[in-house]
Amino acid sequence: MKKLYRSKNNRWFTGLCGGLGEYFGIDPIIIRIVAALLEFSILGLIAYFIVSYYVPEQPDDENEPVKAEFENIENN
Repeated sequence: MKKLYRSKNNRWFTGLCGGLGEYFGIDPIIIRIVAALLEFSILGLIAYFIVSYYVPEQPDDENEPVKAEFENIENN
């Protein structure tokens, strides 16, 4: 099952728009344009920060094998 995360690679501010783009499979620029239009109202700005607070940041799964490889080298 796919989970929603804030993107670490495709981010401008909090990574929320990049994460939404990765989750829905669309270009994050489209989501950023919609978010910018919604943020002209104070409710849109507040909603952006509330959602970005509750959506977790993307985990570092790709770095774990590298750490394990270095641990094996150090132990030998």
